[in-house]
Formats: sequence, C-alpha cells, structure tokens
Amino acid sequence: MKRIFAYATGILATALVCLSCDDAKYGIITNAVYIDEAAPTDKFTQQVETVTMNGTFEKTMNIRLMNYAEQDVTVTLGVDRDFIDSYNRRKNASYEVLPEQYWTLDKTVKIAAGSLSSQFHLKIEPFEATDGKVFALPIRIASVEGPVEAVSDARHIMFLFATPLVQRTPIFFSTNQGCGGSFATKFENLENLTLEFWMRMGNSYGGQAFNGNSSPIYTGDFLFRWWPKNKEGDGPWFQNQMTGAYLDDLTHPWVAEKWFHIAYTFDGNDMTLFINGEKEVSMTLAGYKYSFEHMTFVNSSYTIGQNSSLAQIRLWDKCLSQGTIRDNMSREVPSNSSGLLGYWKLDKEEDGLLKDSTGNGNDLPIKGTLEWSDPINFLNPNSAVSSEE
Repeated sequence: MKRIFAYATGILATALVCLSCDDAKYGIITNAVYIDEAAPTDKFTQQVETVTMNGTFEKTMNIRLMNYAEQDVTVTLGVDRDFIDSYNRRKNASYEVLPEQYWTLDKTVKIAAGSLSSQFHLKIEPFEATDGKVFALPIRIASVEGPVEAVSDARHIMFLFATPLVQRTPIFFSTNQGCGGSFATKFENLENLTLEFWMRMGNSYGGQAFNGNSSPIYTGDFLFRWWPKNKEGDGPWFQNQMTGAYLDDLTHPWVAEKWFHIAYTFDGNDMTLFINGEKEVSMTLAGYKYSFEHMTFVNSSYTIGQNSSLAQIRLWDKCLSQGTIRDNMSREVPSNSSGLLGYWKLDKEEDGLLKDSTGNGNDLPIKGTLEWSDPINFLNPNSAVSSEE
C-alpha cells in the first residue's frame, strides 16, 4: 500500500498519547508505531485485505515509527481475535482464525535506534476449506518496548483468505428434461429473498435459446430464460418471468458457451438482478411474497440438441448485499449459513439425486443420464482452468 509519509504523519499525529508515567523522561509520548499497510481509519477498508489462495501466499510488511527514536523499539505481533469478531458482526460474516499450522509470522520486530521502520514477513501455506468454511488471519501489535505508543486504528491488519471453488458441473440436454421436482420442505410467502446460481448455455439454433416457456431453471415463481433475438431486437437477452412481472435486462446480451453468475434479490419492495456481481436492472414489486415448492431443470419444450450447465444454486430468505454476492460467488459457502434455505452445489450425483446441502431434504431427482464437465475454477470459469492448473 503506497502513501506519502508526510500525509500519514499528519493523520497519525492525532493518535499521540499523553501518559501518566513514573519515569518523567517518558511522561509525554512524542512518537507512535503502526503497521504501515494498515491505514488509520474507522472503516474496515484499508485494514482488511482479501487474498485468493492459489498456492503459497507470502507478503512482506513494515512496522513504522512516526519519528526517529533514540533507542531501539521492539514490537511483538500476535493474533487479534477481537478484530475478527468485530468484522464478522459488522459484515454478517463467519470467518474463523486460520489454524496456526498453515501460517508463519515474524512475531518480533525490532526498529533500531535512528531508523524509522523494519520489515516483517507473513507466509501462508495452501489449506483446504471444507463445507464452505472461510478463514482469516487478524494480525495486531500486541506489545511495544520503547518510548512509543501503538496507534489504535493502525495497529492491526486482517487477511481474508478465499479458496476458489473448483468443481465439475452437470450438462443438461433435452433427454434430461424435467430433472428435479417438489420440495420435501416448502418455503412460502417470503418477503425477502435471494436466488443465485452459475449458468452456462450451449449454442442456440437460429438465435433462439429456448422454445416456448422452456428454461434451464424453473421454480414456479421464477422462470429464468433468454429472449430469442426474433422477439426483442438483437438479443437474446436475460429474462425472468416471475409471479407478477417480467424482469427483463435488455442491455446485457447472452453469450453462448460462457458462464454467468446470476443473482436475484428481493427486499420486500424492489426485485434486483445482478450479473457477475454487477447490478443490471431493478423494479418495484412492493407487497409481493414468493414461495418455493419445487425446482425443475430444462423444463417444458427444451430445444433439441441444446445444452446448459448449472452450479451452486442457493436460495436465501434474506436480501443479500451486492458486496456479499461478489464475495461469495466464486467460492462455496457453509451449508449452515444463516438464512440459507436451499443449497444445490451440483458437483456430483448421489443415488440418482442432486443433493440439497442444507439438510432441509430438498434433494432433486435426475431424469435421464447426466453428462459432466471437466473441473471448472469459478474464480475465472471462462478461462477453462481445471483443478490441476
């Protein structure tokens, strides 16, 4: 993180502290120490860094003084569990401290007399995050030896580690028409919701993605499809035929053989469509309530020879923020996440079923024989990166 030191000094000057100290020599603190990569702020922005794990992660950082010291200053670093707890509360997140066997940190840093800074090193080894667990490492200045005080806001920095989702996905053809069915556990009259999933369509015929009311995913209240070009301009465009309205995005054309992350949110007033984490279109539907009693894949008159792939279908009873959608779309989430009603990872077939990971029992039967893709890295699913790369 680059910044002009004079600017940082001006900000940090307000953090200098007068202490009652028996030693008159150090009765007034005229210096401060901080982690250079952690800006002094009351917001979780510059103090938090998200790291996508692809192999070993290493980072060199700096412990810095505001002013030169006439004697050595020794800083001890530790894990700041309060910081991760505060972050989880503010962001409605569920990060856990990364187990110590996966990280090494220079826990003692000495700034020699006459110097302004000294470096410390962090190394994170690859780790496995099962069932969507998410980990973080919150580092803080735990103690200081010398005539300085640690700046409160800039004494800690936290790394959030994201393990990219890599999975194979089912490929649905017309022979799989009608996969899915009724839920064992029904969800009725939802005033807030989020429905999100990854979606890829194969080549279409004559520019028409589907015939009639067919769609790759249908829940009763949500029928997701594309407008064929012979109905709306140069299409095909994203469309959702919902109970009470059509939510059409006539600015974002569908592209064959390309993965898109789709998310619909409803806050009791507005229904909003996000594509790849970006807000596309919104409309007011105040007073509507939505129910989910079944889910069907490739329903109705599915185009012969067409194929589609789906992954990571999640149904929530709350309206997720754009930031949360972005953070979660390229990884798994815990199956017991608050507000998660249904979670179909679609990464494997078990006894002829596509399993619901939440434990609500809404497993979906398969019709026909599914084909499966090679492993796809959903950090960048359109780059054809496999799990071995």
